[in-house]
Amino acid sequence: MTATQNAPAPQLLPLLDRQLHIAEALEGLLMAEYSALLGSDVAALNDLVVQKRSTAESLEHSSIALSEYTGGAPETAIVQAGAAAVEKWQRLGAIADRLRRQNLANGALLNERQNRLRWVAERAAGGAPPLYAPRAPTGFSPSLSGRSLARI
Repeated sequence: MTATQNAPAPQLLPLLDRQLHIAEALEGLLMAEYSALLGSDVAALNDLVVQKRSTAESLEHSSIALSEYTGGAPETAIVQAGAAAVEKWQRLGAIADRLRRQNLANGALLNERQNRLRWVAERAAGGAPPLYAPRAPTGFSPSLSGRSLARI
């Protein structure tokens, strides 16, 4: 029998508050990461990745604690706990959607930056032909055009 089967769980609201706090912190970190990606601030990105990983792990632990506390049915327990819990759960869902979208945007920007750096590195190393490279020699004299060859 879980704590929520008899009465609204006294620890449910603090668990939801903790998740909201952590999710909001993660959202701030993702937005800062996006700004750092735009500015190509490698030192800030390094710091943010460490903070983001730690915060995401905290959010995961908090989610596990909520699931365990509610016997694996947080939705049911939240509805039983009343309007305040439902409102917090809805806020948490909205933040989760924003986190997903921001994470996708960060990933797309990171991918674009990596592609650009790879392209620059290839050009700097001379490993790739320039974008508008002259054609490779064909063995014909450059003074011979297709028309002059037809006359021969």
